[in-house]
Amino acid sequence: MAKVGCWTAVCERQLFLRTCLMQMRLQTRQPDAYLILINGENADSYDLRCIDDLLHPWISIQRVSRKLTPREASTLAVAELLQSDIDLSFKIDSDDIYRVNYLQTILISNLGSIAIH
Repeated sequence: MAKVGCWTAVCERQLFLRTCLMQMRLQTRQPDAYLILINGENADSYDLRCIDDLLHPWISIQRVSRKLTPREASTLAVAELLQSDIDLSFKIDSDDIYRVNYLQTILISNLGSIAIH
């Protein structure tokens, strides 16, 4: 079985993060690890009350008190997820819409049906 890791980088826009996490929680194949990478000058004061009811043990939060470039965010997120021994990582944008079978569909098309169990 493939171990799946997802990550989302955010600076502000808590409502977008909430809808993003709701979509990931509804996935037919949920991730094994999920990193929320909060970055920017206000990272330490980022209000998590809008998502506290959606947090699960497989969701972790990391804060970086400066604005990260997309490359820096990707490198940091993948390095963090690799510590969880993931086989495949997904960048999940907080302002996009994902079908409930998004992760499952990609796993099946790339790794076969054995990957979704």
